[in-house]
Amino acid sequence: AMYATAFSLVLLTFLLESIVCWRWPGQKPFKISCFHFEVFGDVQNVHFKEYTQRVAEEYNLRGYVVYTNNHTVRGYVEGQESYVPYMKKWLTERGSPEARVDKVVFYNERYIDDFRYKVFHSLNLDFRDFETHQEPHV
Repeated sequence: AMYATAFSLVLLTFLLESIVCWRWPGQKPFKISCFHFEVFGDVQNVHFKEYTQRVAEEYNLRGYVVYTNNHTVRGYVEGQESYVPYMKKWLTERGSPEARVDKVVFYNERYIDDFRYKVFHSLNLDFRDFETHQEPHV
């Protein structure tokens, strides 16, 4: 009787997990959140892009980061909804060790249906397009 009860419990647990975790084919098991950002302060020539990329990879985030002609850092982040706030917190409160972050502006925060990038890119490009908020093609 004890084995039957244990078996029933295991079976019930399996069935409940199957129902709770079930989703339509192709449906992601999480929401994808994204945002654009611009960081102001002493943020160029202090390895800000490299550290941003490292943090993004740590949280499995995708997108890009680039220096602008206005001495700021701009970028785009997308990833699992529960991990995206960690990047926002890092950009606002930490940044690279030698940087001085005065202000961070987040914009176009939203949910998206699918990823636009495969990885997180640290771009070494001179983006005059960024003054018009155009996306880089990576």
